[in-house]
Amino acid sequence: MLGAITTPYPPSRWTEVLNPLWSDEDRGRITEIRHETDDVLTVTIKPAPGWPGHRAGQHTVLRVDVDGVRFARAFTIASSAHRGGTVELTCKAYDDAKVVPWLRDHSDRGTIVGLDHPTGEIVLPDPRPTHLVCIVGGSGITPAMAMLRTLRDEQHTGRITFVQFTRTVDEALFLDELAEAEAAMPGLTVHTVCTRESVDPLDGRRLDEALLDELAPGWPEALSLVCGPVPMLETAEEIWTGELADRLLVERFRPKPLVIPDDVSGTIRFSKSQVACDNDGRTLLEQAEDAGLSPAYGCRMGVCHTCDIPKLAGVTRDVRNDELDTGERDRIQPCVAVALGDVDLHL
Repeated sequence: MLGAITTPYPPSRWTEVLNPLWSDEDRGRITEIRHETDDVLTVTIKPAPGWPGHRAGQHTVLRVDVDGVRFARAFTIASSAHRGGTVELTCKAYDDAKVVPWLRDHSDRGTIVGLDHPTGEIVLPDPRPTHLVCIVGGSGITPAMAMLRTLRDEQHTGRITFVQFTRTVDEALFLDELAEAEAAMPGLTVHTVCTRESVDPLDGRRLDEALLDELAPGWPEALSLVCGPVPMLETAEEIWTGELADRLLVERFRPKPLVIPDDVSGTIRFSKSQVACDNDGRTLLEQAEDAGLSPAYGCRMGVCHTCDIPKLAGVTRDVRNDELDTGERDRIQPCVAVALGDVDLHL
C-alpha cells in the first residue's frame, strides 16, 4: 500500500529526502575534518542507523561521487571500538587517489558519503595480549591507533610497545596523543624513528631483529602488528618466520607487487564490448583499461567489490591467495584476478 502511495518512487526515496541517512544504501554524514599534515587528514563520520560497530583493526569502504563518477576506497577505522556514534578515518592522499583529494577539497561538515559496514580479520584479539608490539609507518599507523585507543578505553594494564617510523618529525602522526597515552598507561612505551633526519639516537635505524631486541625485549613472545610501506612488511615477514609467523599481524593497504611468470599465454575477451587482447599476465582490470575500456573500480586491492564482473569462461587466479576460479558465470574481482590462458569476461 505504501509503495502505491509513493509511486513512481519506492518509499526509501521519500524517506531519503527527509533524512539522507535513511537510505537503503549504507551511508554516513561527515561531522568533522581535521588536517594532520599537508597530505593527511582525519575525517569523523556519523554512520547511518544500523551501523554494527567495529573491532579495532577492521576497515570500511568509503564511497564518493567525483564529477558524476562513483569512487571507492578502503580505509582502516582509526577510532576506538568503544567510541559511540562516530568513526574516524585517517587518510593519506596518494598520487593516484581520487577519494582523499575530494574529501580534502570538496567535502565539509554535513557531507553525505557512502560508508560500508566494517570488515577485516586483522583485529585486536580477545582475550587481549599481555604484550602488543606495533610497528608502523605513514598512514599504516591507523590500525595500531585503533587498537591503542581501544585498549586505553578499557584501561588495559598490559605491555604495549609502539614504534612509529617516519621520514621527519613533521610527518609523524599523533605525537601529542601518543605522549598523553604513554603518560596515562604505565605499560605503554612509545618510540619515534626518523629515517631522513637526526634528532634522536634511534634515527636512521631500520626494522631488524637488533632494533626489536632493543626497543621491545621479549618480542618473539608478543603479538606484533606491522603496517606501513611494502619494504617494512617484507622485512617483517622475513623476521617473523616459522613458529613466529603465528604471532604476526600484517595489515596491507596495497596488494603485494605482482610477479608475472614467463609462460603467460591466452587471449582475454571482453564480450560485451567486443574487444580482445593478448594476455600479458597483469590483472584483468589493468588489461581492460589498456584495451580502451573504462570498467568501474574502487580500492584496486579486492576489498570494495566495485569492479566485480561475471566471468563467462576460463580460469583465473586470485593474486592475494592463489585460489583458482574455474567456474562459468562466476563473479570475479578483476583488480586482483589474473588470467590463466583464455578468459572471457562480461565487460
